[in-house]
Amino acid sequence: MRVAYIAAGAAGMYCGSCLRDNSLAAAMQRQGHEVALIPVYTPLRTDERDVSIDRVFYGAINVYLEQKSALFRHTPWLVDRLLDRPALLQWAASRGASVNPRDLGELTLSVLQGEDGKQKKELEKLVAWLRDEYRPDVVQLTNSMLLGMAHSMREALGVPVLCAVQGEDIFVEDLAEPYRTEVHALMRRKVRAPDQLGKRFVKPGSALSGGSCWGWWLPMPWNWVLTNFAKRGIKG
Repeated sequence: MRVAYIAAGAAGMYCGSCLRDNSLAAAMQRQGHEVALIPVYTPLRTDERDVSIDRVFYGAINVYLEQKSALFRHTPWLVDRLLDRPALLQWAASRGASVNPRDLGELTLSVLQGEDGKQKKELEKLVAWLRDEYRPDVVQLTNSMLLGMAHSMREALGVPVLCAVQGEDIFVEDLAEPYRTEVHALMRRKVRAPDQLGKRFVKPGSALSGGSCWGWWLPMPWNWVLTNFAKRGIKG
């Protein structure tokens, strides 16, 4: 099975989600699956051998510039690629890039809007690479803040798109208003975009089901993926 495993970097910091994503991708590779661990925003930082690809999509510099200026939403992809260089992103992160939710509400909402957001070009680049170069059998989004990618990926790739949850409720709850309410509402609309969201859906009464608090979602076990998608003709 060829898996595109899309994971968000943490601006040069050690991050529990990054460590988990890297370990899980490495374990699947050892089992014989072809797994591309694809960083978005910044390179992943791990305390083990980094198995991610040597390329970053949705590079943090481009994402920020596109949020602030319409000019950068129309620059050539070749120019964008220069700003997506891992070494440059690592340097920028070391200069104190903010990961405080209270500073990132507008940007979070725009990225979650996917093809309707200011980072539409970043989504197009990622989808084009997956479609034309990697050609995955399944796409795994590692957290629900990436739900804005799901619809375009399903339409362009024609493969299952899965989404797990890794504690991003803490980030969302710390967003400043009105962005927290707007992000909650948008996530409730986007939640049906992936083929599967965890092993079970969010509890009734949680933010994504229309309530005011979050429930716990369980990441999907990969033996479930292998079993169920094999039934659709995808070989492991």
